[in-house]
Amino acid sequence: MGVRQQLERELAAMKARRNAKLDVDLTETISPNSLKFISKVQTVIGKPFPDDAMEQLWGAIVCL
Repeated sequence: MGVRQQLERELAAMKARRNAKLDVDLTETISPNSLKFISKVQTVIGKPFPDDAMEQLWGAIVCL
């Protein structure tokens, strides 16, 4: 399973735990969850999550 699907599954679990219907309903929990997502990306891809915004953008485009 690709990283995108794993992150979507993680987000769905977070929404279920908080009884949230939309992603934006999780705004108060973004910081800890962002760290969880970054860790998941690093685990799946095998390299650190990039700090550079352009590198993140190209990484997202390639994953599509």
